[in-house]
Amino acid sequence: MYFEYFYFLFCLLITRLFYQWNKEINSLRVEILICALEIVLLLPLFSQSGGSIKLICFLIVFHLFIFLFEKNEMSIYLQRFIEFALIIIIGGFIFGIFGQSLRFNSISIKIAEYVVNHHPILTAFDISKLKIVLIYISGILIMANEINNLIRYILLSIDIRERVEGESNNIASTEIKRGKIIGIIERIMFFFFVITGNYTSIAFVLTAKGITRYKALDKKNFAEYVLIGTLLSSALAIMVAYFVKSMITTIR
Repeated sequence: MYFEYFYFLFCLLITRLFYQWNKEINSLRVEILICALEIVLLLPLFSQSGGSIKLICFLIVFHLFIFLFEKNEMSIYLQRFIEFALIIIIGGFIFGIFGQSLRFNSISIKIAEYVVNHHPILTAFDISKLKIVLIYISGILIMANEINNLIRYILLSIDIRERVEGESNNIASTEIKRGKIIGIIERIMFFFFVITGNYTSIAFVLTAKGITRYKALDKKNFAEYVLIGTLLSSALAIMVAYFVKSMITTIR
């Protein structure tokens, strides 16, 4: 059931990554399109059992909730993190209750076996290795988007970003945008450092980051912004990495 659940998470996280990085306004049409795309991606789990119908109902209700939820005055980043939490919690209950009926159907299994058996690279993978790859990808998607939403909400809630952008520094805004990309790369690196047990490399990356921003850190507000963002990013990346690592040990 781990494999099916992480495939479910992968399908929802990959669509969230797409529309959250491109979507600026709340649109019912966008939610319908995203819901339809998720249903298509989840087709391998659909069978004649009632579990697939319940999964479709969950997706429809969830996207309707998102459309209505995003109309309130709450920060968009907090909304997105709450949505992610609901996916993890409610999605887990869906698979916990209907796990026996939410299995890969025979057609998807035959297609997967044909592809694996006839591809020179994929032939080296067995089912347990494919599960691990899927869990890794899900962890990377969480690093790239969901954790980013939480960090941006926290930085905005303490007004430090506004103070940085308000400084008499023409590069402050561009530095923040670059910092977002750097943070994503940094979290993904920390993720694999923890997975592989290469903890000393974390200190190396943090040191290199401090050196490259040495002059910009003369600005007090910007220095606080970098420090808080880095600590949050590092801590959350390490937490998610340890969780994923514990999931992988149950498969091996």
